[in-house]
Amino acid sequence: MMNDTMPDTTAPPPKPPSSPPGQRWVRMGFVVVVIVVAGALYIKQRSVPPPRGWSENLDAALHQARTEGRKTVVLFVDHPIGYYGRKLIRTTLAKPGNRKALKDGKFVAVMVRLKGKAKKDLMAKYKLRELPTLLLLDPKGKELNRREKEHTLPEVPFRGKFLKGL
Repeated sequence: MMNDTMPDTTAPPPKPPSSPPGQRWVRMGFVVVVIVVAGALYIKQRSVPPPRGWSENLDAALHQARTEGRKTVVLFVDHPIGYYGRKLIRTTLAKPGNRKALKDGKFVAVMVRLKGKAKKDLMAKYKLRELPTLLLLDPKGKELNRREKEHTLPEVPFRGKFLKGL
């Protein structure tokens, strides 16, 4: 005989109250916004503009250097730019003394983003083994100096040795 005061254990437990349908859409919308913002921030951090005053057209920079009799500083980087390339741009090339040395009129500076078929061709032409690579070329395009996989080149050696071709 069943006692009326005892709870019925054969009945299923009650369902928890469900959230209103609109609240679920708000949560999904929030997740989508977070994903989009995170993706945009990731892309923004990976896209690094060339240093101020630097060109991105190698052929034009080489032609300008040849016609004006100036040396060319070429920075070859991956596309998108990797960690070492970003660090080189934000440290060595951003230092005031180095920026001033490059702007004094003796150099044409160009940053080349390598990708696809152009990457393979330019890596073979300039014998690039690792990126980033800094090259110093004479007005005729002959290599005077090279620094590979450098992510921090101190300010004085950059101006005192690299730019002088030592």
